[in-house]
Amino acid sequence: MVKTVAKTAKTKEVVKKSTASRARASKQSTKVDYYPNRMTVAISALAGTLLVLLALIAVLGSR
Repeated sequence: MVKTVAKTAKTKEVVKKSTASRARASKQSTKVDYYPNRMTVAISALAGTLLVLLALIAVLGSR
């Protein structure tokens, strides 16, 4: 009679890493950009100039 020994299957434990450490590392900046870029300034100046010209044309055209 042969004795059989049952072997237990070894399984690798899966360790789930928490995403909190990664979320903390890629934290978004809360700083506000107070200085607009050059294109924004240029568009604003152009729009203001056009408004002044249209107002001037409207005033001079109504005479």
